[in-house]
Amino acid sequence: MRFAMKMRLIAFGFGWSALVAFHAIVAKASDDTGGLRTTPRVTVALLLLDSPSSMQATNDLAALGHPISDPGQLSVGGKAYLETWCQTPGPNGITTAVVDVTYDAAWFDTSLAQVSLASQWSLLAFGVSVDDQVGRVDDFGGNNLSGLGVAPSWAKIGTVEFDVVTATTGRVSFCSEFAGGGLTFAIRAEGVVQPVDVHYGCLALGCNQDAHCDDDTPCTCDKCATGMCRHAPVPYGNVDCVAGIVDVDDIFCVLDGFANPDDCPFADLFPCEGNGLVDLDDIFAVLDAFAGEAACPNPCS
Repeated sequence: MRFAMKMRLIAFGFGWSALVAFHAIVAKASDDTGGLRTTPRVTVALLLLDSPSSMQATNDLAALGHPISDPGQLSVGGKAYLETWCQTPGPNGITTAVVDVTYDAAWFDTSLAQVSLASQWSLLAFGVSVDDQVGRVDDFGGNNLSGLGVAPSWAKIGTVEFDVVTATTGRVSFCSEFAGGGLTFAIRAEGVVQPVDVHYGCLALGCNQDAHCDDDTPCTCDKCATGMCRHAPVPYGNVDCVAGIVDVDDIFCVLDGFANPDDCPFADLFPCEGNGLVDLDDIFAVLDAFAGEAACPNPCS
């Protein structure tokens, strides 16, 4: 079958140069965002700390307390404190700040008594509520007259205290979201900020690179995806470790590896045990696998 694939490549002119050209076109299309993105009028950031900070404003979020960045720092019966902060590029400050905050209810408990709005937003504070069954703090925020959080300064919206109730594995995530209805941010002398102009930040604990997920077996693709390790079975030729099938992206990955092996670490497909090189045989091997005729047996099956 490998010989037949080579003949088809020659017959239809679908050789190396055509594949590279097609790859370049697809890559360019993928990079096309349809125009420049504008800077958000408001940015919301989340921090998870082992104790609440005393600051109402700061120019350096990274300097606040002791951050929790890994699920291993959480222990059953312990506490964690999620702080919500906001900022605007200016020149005018934020006069209304309000968000919903989501969390993993399977691992954390909280209550209305554990939700603390920063005092600077106490003017006409919104009616915050907690749904601990689904993991949501609703309508968290309030108002002020002066305008806060003009960059580089950040203004704290408030803090949610969590009880850790279950040992956590994999991804732990928190997100800020549009509060819904007419509850929106507002900026002094500018008025309402539409939700599309707000960057609602999220926070994920766990892995932040694939290397953190190595399970010491060549039979799985070890990927860090949004803070969680994923270990997918590897069919022969699935060099990009995506979707669990051999598709056009795997062909592109081998082509990238042919140009620079670092761009596709698993591109050395042929001979079956690999030879330390990424060459034309590897390109033909992935094409055969794409056609359903793998050149080598799957060592993990």
